Amino acid sequence: QIGEAIVAPPIGLLGPRLGPNFSPIRAAGLNAAPAERLGVASALVIILRLVGMTISVSLLTTIASNRLAVLAAREIGVNMADTISAIDTYARLTVRVLAELGWLGAVVCGVALIPALLLRRSRKPVENRPAVGKERVARPFGD
Repeated sequence: QIGEAIVAPPIGLLGPRLGPNFSPIRAAGLNAAPAERLGVASALVIILRLVGMTISVSLLTTIASNRLAVLAAREIGVNMADTISAIDTYARLTVRVLAELGWLGAVVCGVALIPALLLRRSRKPVENRPAVGKERVARPFGD
């Protein structure tokens, strides 16, 4: 039976590293935009994130479903003799496929690091506005 030892490493690699990256990526995109295009840049960042998530969920669901069908056909075959053993087999294979997708995600994140590390930081700040995340918040009583 496939246990936590196979599923936990990819989750441990991806989970803590994926979430904290969303805000810096957004901030980097917005900081690179000129002041007159800040609204467009903000909308573009949001739209691209949503489209990317939508496509990736659809793609990963398709890959997982096909992989599960292939593995189940190999293991169970065309004749399903025992329903309980077939359910157990599908549950075990589902965990295996999810672990494989986790490793695939870790590899994709590793490959994505290459261009990210090659990006050069701009030495000149964008004029006429503070960096995203460092704006001065307007106070209602002028504090």
